[in-house]
Amino acid sequence: MKKIYSLLIAAITVSSAGYAQNYNITPTTVVNQTIEVGGYYSDYIYMEHDNSSANQITLQWELLSSNAPGDWDYSVCDYTNCYTGQITTGTMTPIGQGQSGFIAMNLMAGSVAQVDFIFSVWKMSDPGAKDTIEFHYNAVLGIEDVNALQNMSIYPNPAIELLNLANLVPGTRISVLDALGNKVKEFISDNTSMTINVDNLRMGVYFIKAEADNRKTIIRKVIVK
Repeated sequence: MKKIYSLLIAAITVSSAGYAQNYNITPTTVVNQTIEVGGYYSDYIYMEHDNSSANQITLQWELLSSNAPGDWDYSVCDYTNCYTGQITTGTMTPIGQGQSGFIAMNLMAGSVAQVDFIFSVWKMSDPGAKDTIEFHYNAVLGIEDVNALQNMSIYPNPAIELLNLANLVPGTRISVLDALGNKVKEFISDNTSMTINVDNLRMGVYFIKAEADNRKTIIRKVIVK
């Protein structure tokens, strides 16, 4: 289920010692969101003209870093421009009194992950005074995905060489635990099925632990012969 996050637009007055002059960053320099895998989200950080003069301001930006996995789909928009592909820099249309520039992150999380996007923003006329803005996302599985964990099937059981897991939720952490609870194997599912080689495990009882965003968990018992 898609969630709509409202932004509280409350301008922050910033000092010239820490931020570039002539614009105010609002509502904050940092966005922190918990989102659901598979949902679409847009978040904005605004750069408001401070109305101290009638002059227009041209803002530029650069994406300093991103650790988004390959299965995350995202794009960046600024004032009057949206970019696709691996665009890492941009120049906004000039803003005047009563207008705001902005950086917007538009994304769909393909897997459980904690992802950060770090930007630098500055006036074209003053590139030596830069601001840093940040978007931080914690992508978790929604309730439908948690229920889907219950559909995980494991076969054959008992297993001799190979253990097959089916009906998986992509991005789920799969752990193989021995009878004492010690972790002997660990994987991240990148598909709806996977095969685990158990030929190198001693005969006995094991447990398959399927864990979503480190909180939602199911455990199934298996026997290795």
